[in-house]
Amino acid sequence: MGTTRVALYLLIVLAVGTTAHAQAELDLLLDPEANGQADLGRSLDSDGEWAVTGTPIEAAVLLFRRDGDTWSVAQKLAPSEVGEPAFDFGGAVAIDGTTLVVGDESDSTFGVLAGSASVYELVNDTWVRSTKLRALPDGFAQTSAAFGRGVDIEGDVIVVMAELFDFTAGGSAYVYRRSGGTWMLEQRIRPDAGEFFKQYVSLSGNRIAIGGSIPGKGSSIPAVLIYELRNDLWSRAATVPSPEGTQQNRFAESLDLDGDRLAVGAWTFKLDPATPNNVAPGAAYVFDRDGADWPLTQRIMSDAPVAGAGFGFSLDLHGDELAIGAVAEDTLLSPTEFAGPGAVYHVTLQGGTWTQSNRLTYGRPAAVELTGWSVSWNDDQILAGNVSLISEQMLVGAVHVFEAVDRLPTWTSLGSARSGSPGVARLIGSGDLQPGSPVSLALSNALPGAPAFLIAGFSLLTGSDPSPMDPPLGVAFRGGVLLPAPDVVLGPLPVGPAGELLLAGTWPADVGPGVETLYQLWIADGGTPGGFASTNTIVGITP
Repeated sequence: MGTTRVALYLLIVLAVGTTAHAQAELDLLLDPEANGQADLGRSLDSDGEWAVTGTPIEAAVLLFRRDGDTWSVAQKLAPSEVGEPAFDFGGAVAIDGTTLVVGDESDSTFGVLAGSASVYELVNDTWVRSTKLRALPDGFAQTSAAFGRGVDIEGDVIVVMAELFDFTAGGSAYVYRRSGGTWMLEQRIRPDAGEFFKQYVSLSGNRIAIGGSIPGKGSSIPAVLIYELRNDLWSRAATVPSPEGTQQNRFAESLDLDGDRLAVGAWTFKLDPATPNNVAPGAAYVFDRDGADWPLTQRIMSDAPVAGAGFGFSLDLHGDELAIGAVAEDTLLSPTEFAGPGAVYHVTLQGGTWTQSNRLTYGRPAAVELTGWSVSWNDDQILAGNVSLISEQMLVGAVHVFEAVDRLPTWTSLGSARSGSPGVARLIGSGDLQPGSPVSLALSNALPGAPAFLIAGFSLLTGSDPSPMDPPLGVAFRGGVLLPAPDVVLGPLPVGPAGELLLAGTWPADVGPGVETLYQLWIADGGTPGGFASTNTIVGITP
């Protein structure tokens, strides 16, 4: 073998039995006072040197402050600290500059479960509550309004969602404006007849985007309702319905508006409408304004979609870059159980096409965690909430800090998986393929306890088609299709009890740019006609 082949062989051999950490993970933000009943990361936002994340189980929010690439706990806010009852404080958060908004949809101070939104200002490096907003139609607060379930802020404007306010009439959005240091109600926005607001809201300039639904034939249609400020009045400017019509794909249950661009998640989207929601891979959409219209620019999916991934569960738009949470990717414990370690996708606009640049993971394929429950851009970093992170055998939640480096895709899936007894096994590659960088190959959904064999090579096998212009990829093997030329075969490797296998190590220094390496795992599985199942083939390209 040449130098490159030797390096690859050493990489694989040294990888067996090791553990990988997150790709490009810079930090893990935890609550040092967590008591084992917390869900830090359920809500998340950041701006400049500040990041705020809520743990509504504790009825609290934590503020972290950034110094370079390092974050540290700066302050913890909780109603209980000022002698007020604790409800769901922290279920929604938004920060802009030195102003912070925290929603509490279950606050009963102004009526049973009426809700509230607390506004804090940064004074001498301390966050101090300046006011507490509440829904006040006709001088009273309605009970069970869910006021504060969704919030956003930009400059001197705050929007607070009251999804259940007068629910039969579709809910409400409250717009407040700061004048002379005082927040005053500017307008209560109501949907049109037959429409409904949910808690999902994004504010950008003189526009507000609200996730909800509009009437359809026989069923409602998920949609984003866009309002603009015209002559001091917020009025409907556009309606962006789900491109899939009445398909209940959770469209608009995550959204972000940035100027003339709108990103929308649909975390149960499926290519086949007959597919059950619990095994749908999910998607995200980008719409770019054209005059009064918001035409679809692109539907975005993972390069290697996986059933039940929750791709699009959360997202944050940052100009020509997009962070997308796939909260249940890699591990689906059962057809009805929503669990997984999760992942965050860094997608960039390249040559007019939104392209996957990075897949960011915490790196524990068998864990029951939910990385990507919430996401937020912060300059050159992506923050991702993980509400189910377990630390020292306690459920505490956390926020992962990932490096958001814009680079061409390192790993690409070529398909050709052969289904086994548990379904289709999946192979994912992570890491930069830079000298000394951590890299990993993660197998999921394989037959537990089965022996697996890794086949790696530097070229694609091709069939015997006489046409040199379009040779077929792969050759028949064990009832499936083998794509990598078998330069290295490693095994047997033991598949774990959850159908997982993780190979990890450090990319060697002597592999030059533009080198392609291909990997495919074959799993012994007596439940298949050929006795083997196979994963998809992945190709890694050194930058």
